[in-house]
Amino acid sequence: MSQGGGRLLRFVFSQIKSEIPELVSADVTPAQRQELDRQLQILLQRIDRKQVNLVTVQPVLQKLQSTIGDGSITSDDANEIISALRALNEKPPETDERAKPATPQ
Repeated sequence: MSQGGGRLLRFVFSQIKSEIPELVSADVTPAQRQELDRQLQILLQRIDRKQVNLVTVQPVLQKLQSTIGDGSITSDDANEIISALRALNEKPPETDERAKPATPQ
């Protein structure tokens, strides 16, 4: 991932991480809030290490868009977001295809 792409992803997910506490509804448990924060922190670390790219974060972005669309995050929404983040964070690190040597034909 290009350095600019990494900075953009970091910015987007940093903003999301900072705004989630304001969006969670009363039915979201403290454990869910903590896990959301933890999974977002793991993702930010992976972005910094260039282990994810824009394509691999798409499912998480789509889940966030669909669940936050109404302006709040319910307990069920939190579980869905946590599941999407865990699935992404458990994937092996992405590699930059441009860094690999060309295979002779």
